[in-house]
Amino acid sequence: MAQNRFKMAVTLKQKISIKPLGKHTGAEVIGLDLRQPIDDETKKELNAAIVQWCCLVFSEQNLSPEQYLDAVSIFGEPVEQNYSAYHLDGNPLINTVSNHHPGKDGEEKAYHATYWHTDFPDRELPPSFSALYSLKLPDSGGETGVVNMRAAFEALPQDFKDKIDNRKAYTVRRASKVSDIAVKHIKDEDEKFLAIKLMQPLVRTHPVNGSRAIYFHQGKVETIEGYTTEESRALVQEILETAIKPEFVYKHPWKVGDMMIWDNRATMHRGYPNFDLEQHRLLYRVIAGNEKAF
Repeated sequence: MAQNRFKMAVTLKQKISIKPLGKHTGAEVIGLDLRQPIDDETKKELNAAIVQWCCLVFSEQNLSPEQYLDAVSIFGEPVEQNYSAYHLDGNPLINTVSNHHPGKDGEEKAYHATYWHTDFPDRELPPSFSALYSLKLPDSGGETGVVNMRAAFEALPQDFKDKIDNRKAYTVRRASKVSDIAVKHIKDEDEKFLAIKLMQPLVRTHPVNGSRAIYFHQGKVETIEGYTTEESRALVQEILETAIKPEFVYKHPWKVGDMMIWDNRATMHRGYPNFDLEQHRLLYRVIAGNEKAF
C-alpha cells in the first residue's frame, strides 16, 4: 500500500492560563501563540473570558496582518471600518491608529480618541469587539484604557439607574449639538456615513449573560430621548462623571507585539495623551462581530 503523501493538519490544544489584571476589568492570556491554529475548546474558553473580564491581553505576539485577522476571528468576523484613508495598504479590515494621522484642526501630529467612548454605535449593527495590535510605541505613555461599563452601571444608585435605563440616544455619524468632541476629519468617500441616524439604547443588554451596561459614544450622541439638547449634554457628562471610577478601569501599558481586544457591548475605551507626539505610536485596529444593540 502506498504511503499517504499528504499530512493531515492537526490542531493541538495549547495550554493556557488567564491572569486577571484588575478586580473588574482586564485579563492576560498566558501561553497562547496566536500564530498557531486554535482548537475549539480554547476558543470557547477565550470567548467566555472576554465576557467575564471585558478585555483580554495577548503579550509578545509576532503577527502578520493576516495572522492578526485570524486571531480576532476567534471572537467574531472582522468587518470593514470607516476612514478608508487609514486602511492598511487598501485592506479595509485593518486600520492604522497613529498620532501621525492629522488632527481635526489640521495638525500634522495629534492625539486621537482621548475620551471615553464605544466604537461605531452609529452603525445599525455595531461591532461587538475591537482589537489593537502594537507596532511602534513612544518611550513612555500612550496607554489604552478600558472601563467596565457593566460594573459601572451596577454600582450606580437605583434612582440614577432608573433615570437612564430604557432610554435611547439619538446617534449620528458626527454629533453637532451634545458634545464638543469631533471625529477625525472625514474624507470625501466617507461622506455617506454622515447621513446615518439611529436610536440606540443608552443602557444595552449583553446577549451572552443578560447583564446591563452603559452604552454610547459621546461624540455621536445628538440628543437623548426625553431630554432637550442642553439637558442631553448635561446628562452625558453626569453619566461619565458618576459612573466611571478608577476601580472599573484597566489601563494597558503597551509593549510592541501586544494584542488587546475588548467587548464593546460592556465597555468604553480611550487613549491617553501623555506621550511625546514627535515619537510614533502606531497600532493596527480591527473591529469584529456585527450585532444589533438592544
